Amino acid sequence: MRSIIVSLFLLISISALAQSLKTGEKLIYKVNFQGDEYAFAAKIQQLTPEIAFGFAITSQYPVCGTVKIQSEAQQNAIKMYNQFSRDEPNILLKDAVSVFPSKVMTNALTSGKPLKMDAGNGFMNYQKGETKEMEVRYHSYRDNSVKEENTKIKATELVSEDGKNHIWITTDWGQAVIVEMDLGWTIRIESFVSEMPLDAKPQNLLGKSLSSPELAPLYYRVSNCSAIAVEDLSDPGKPYVEKEYFSPMEGIRIKTHNDTLTALLFYTEGYEHEGFTWRGYNGKFDCGINLNMSYQEVDKTIGKPSTPRWPTDVLIQYPQQKLTVYYNMPDNDKNKKAIANAKINFIEFQ
Repeated sequence: MRSIIVSLFLLISISALAQSLKTGEKLIYKVNFQGDEYAFAAKIQQLTPEIAFGFAITSQYPVCGTVKIQSEAQQNAIKMYNQFSRDEPNILLKDAVSVFPSKVMTNALTSGKPLKMDAGNGFMNYQKGETKEMEVRYHSYRDNSVKEENTKIKATELVSEDGKNHIWITTDWGQAVIVEMDLGWTIRIESFVSEMPLDAKPQNLLGKSLSSPELAPLYYRVSNCSAIAVEDLSDPGKPYVEKEYFSPMEGIRIKTHNDTLTALLFYTEGYEHEGFTWRGYNGKFDCGINLNMSYQEVDKTIGKPSTPRWPTDVLIQYPQQKLTVYYNMPDNDKNKKAIANAKINFIEFQ
């Protein structure tokens, strides 16, 4: 089933905060489609020479993937891509745009001339309309803590010839950006999240509350771009709620009990698990390992696990690190070289 979202088009510098959009930062939108509300998140992966971003949709049918916009489309496209599904996690746009607009689209704002374009519901003429002020919530990490501030932007409208379709574009953020659309369904930007650093010792975060300052960077990194599974086993007067936040775009999954962190998982790029193709976490941990290492390299770095293991175990536990490493092991347990070179699928701290 396809989730219709929107083509947004963003390159930002938060004007009041003098901050240009950089790789690793996220744009969070609220979508209302046929009465269903959910978030659309775009995480910037690359800005030049081609634009690439990860996306996540937190609807009833969560979707995660990557979009790359070729240079020709960035210049001349008059179509918007606004359909995302699990069937197509890696999207290459040659004649359309998504999240970032083409130059000919932004030129229509300054020239005042009508532009014939397809916003996802057929070609029609669009022209410059009204200008309005919008408020965006800005989350940044400064002075060892997460800061939340509001910033105001001005957006100018492109309106269709029949007056039914509206696309709002701001030029306050360094480059024209679509911040709101009404095409019979709506999408509107709500927040901008700068890249949140994570502690290199995830085991130190275990047992802390999601509302604690120590966990705030992690929570802001995953909360608005996650599918969430909830199991409530509470008795009267005795809460017992388990939650899991699946954030394939970040390569991170967290588990909580009554909002206390109980497990933290980091996934390898391209690994398929829980119905998602994970984008991959690229950080390094204090024990010296990263997700690109092999079975043999992990053993060499932090020593062999203290628990017994068999040649083709897919998970290896290192209790001293509160760490379990899950490997992509070969089927043939006699191939010792392949076993030693088996790559990590994901790791878990618990």
